[in-house]
Amino acid sequence: MRLRRGVPHAVLWLSGGNETIEQNLRAEAKKRGIEPERIIFATKLPQDEYLARYALADLYLDTLIYNAGSTAAAVLWAGLPLLTCPGETYASRMGASICAAAGFEEMICENVVEYERRAVYLATHPQELAEIRYRLQEKLKSPSDRPTLFQVEAFVRSLESACQMMWQNY
Repeated sequence: MRLRRGVPHAVLWLSGGNETIEQNLRAEAKKRGIEPERIIFATKLPQDEYLARYALADLYLDTLIYNAGSTAAAVLWAGLPLLTCPGETYASRMGASICAAAGFEEMICENVVEYERRAVYLATHPQELAEIRYRLQEKLKSPSDRPTLFQVEAFVRSLESACQMMWQNY
């Protein structure tokens, strides 16, 4: 809600599916002076539509206690910048690991204060956010130049080679 105050026209887009949670979040937003209609709950979609939907967003804000895992990879693969802040637990460091593997360390914040400041800054500086998005999308164009995270064929070859070596050593 603090971020929403810093970007008054922003929309918070969340995964939906539980009406009670949706009602509770909208009520809490209203109590805090945030328009509840600016919280949008998305329904589940088939994978291709799910990935395409990310093109409609400007910035993915990773959650702090339990980071996005496979969702972070999907977000970046779809070309959507992801902002994250690692915590103390494994589950709170996945977003940072995925950003680093994608070559976007600049989107990893050191603490919550920096995370909030950078989120508001990016949301209010669309040209800079567009430049980050462009760099991400450019990195994804050529299979041979993609960040390690997205070099699936090379990973499979390495895994197969490791399995073969283990079998031979056995």
